[in-house]
Amino acid sequence: MFIIEIIDLRKSNDPSFAQCVVITHNLKQIFATMKEILSILFLSLICWASAAQVPIKGTVVDDQNIPSRCSVLVKNTFRGTMTDVDGTYTLSALPTDTLVFSMVGTVSQEIVVGNRT
Repeated sequence: MFIIEIIDLRKSNDPSFAQCVVITHNLKQIFATMKEILSILFLSLICWASAAQVPIKGTVVDDQNIPSRCSVLVKNTFRGTMTDVDGTYTLSALPTDTLVFSMVGTVSQEIVVGNRT
């Protein structure tokens, strides 16, 4: 635990003031180093997470093989997309993710990504 003492510079003739300045300077260096380390860890985590995702491409058709427009979402996330007029979609997901296909007036379907691409 750090104890920081506020000193009025106008009234300070104490030689220990120099020690307080050094401590403050050292704290600033420590916090700057911690900030750099946390930034590197955060960026590494983002790179690791995005590297594990694979691009998923597909086409949605109805029971008569007609392309359908629907939403494609990764279950329990806010990531998703819509199919285009040809029924095709592209989305990045983990192999353990589940895709949820939904369209107004139909029952949603869920498919585990697995080794599909």
